[in-house]
Amino acid sequence: MKVLSIDIDYAFPTVDQWPNEDNEMFSEWHPYTKWYEYFLRYPHLNTRENIINEQCLDYLIETFTKALSSNPNAHVWFGMDHDYILSYLHDKDNIEIVNIDHHDDFLAGCYVGPQHGDDEELHLGGYLTEYIMAKAHGKVDEGSWGSYLHSQGKLKSMVWIRNDDGTHNDDTRTPYNQFLCKNLGTPCEWETMFAEEYDHGDYQYDAIFVCLSPSYLPTSQWHLFSLFLGIYEDFTGKSCKLDEFWDKKWMTKMGYGKAREILKESLDQVKKSFDK
Repeated sequence: MKVLSIDIDYAFPTVDQWPNEDNEMFSEWHPYTKWYEYFLRYPHLNTRENIINEQCLDYLIETFTKALSSNPNAHVWFGMDHDYILSYLHDKDNIEIVNIDHHDDFLAGCYVGPQHGDDEELHLGGYLTEYIMAKAHGKVDEGSWGSYLHSQGKLKSMVWIRNDDGTHNDDTRTPYNQFLCKNLGTPCEWETMFAEEYDHGDYQYDAIFVCLSPSYLPTSQWHLFSLFLGIYEDFTGKSCKLDEFWDKKWMTKMGYGKAREILKESLDQVKKSFDK
């Protein structure tokens, strides 16, 4: 199964150059509050010219439109965050993903911090820990869904199409991703390249996913997501089902899945005790 995955934050590559001395870019989980507080502190940054790379946005729209046109029967779904891609892919096999994204989304690096410095072994250990937690306990988020698919033996290949604006030229993550894909579980091909280097061929994708990532794209640009939703509805005559997916996060389902299992079993026991 060949999958095209698009994250609109690909059009916001300059985020890596923005102030983040107090971790203000990532410390707030609520996206609207995060950006509200951020621009109170840095109001001069809240302009389209500082946020959106028009060339990147055009590439996303062009690729999405060509993929829709090339295969009208492709399964298309949308999500607010990227982990929602698993709502369709979690039970699929032999998945080949082309991910156009500002982030690689194979591993989020949640066990790697500044305290690790440039120590390659510590970095690899942190990524390995994150991978194992995804495999054993389903601990996954919008930045690690790729490793989860691989840990379950479902990922055949993953290509990350990244930004070419100078902020990602020092790509330190790919060697770790390639090492894990080669040495853990079912071998998987991992590649990364820039848009002009990747050939989509006939754009024949079996499935197409698009997400907004509101925590990684400022509020003033959230409306861009409606371009993709509108193109889809106009082209297919189908609903984008915004009211069905706007509040869904796959990481929540994974995070609370074990609690549900325990409660379901204990509830059955409680009900049986009432019948005695």
